[in-house]
Amino acid sequence: MDTLSAKIEAYLNNLHVVRQLSAHTIKAYRADLKILSENAQAEKCAIDQINHVGIR
Repeated sequence: MDTLSAKIEAYLNNLHVVRQLSAHTIKAYRADLKILSENAQAEKCAIDQINHVGIR
């Protein structure tokens, strides 16, 4: 598991455990974050360089 994947899983776990979001919400977040991760890798962009302007 690469660093980004580990961070995503930790974030999703936090949403589940701490914020107690539903499984459906977590599933939707996971799908969106997967797309973001794939696009960042395709563009060779470090995840810490992404901002709200780049996402739009």
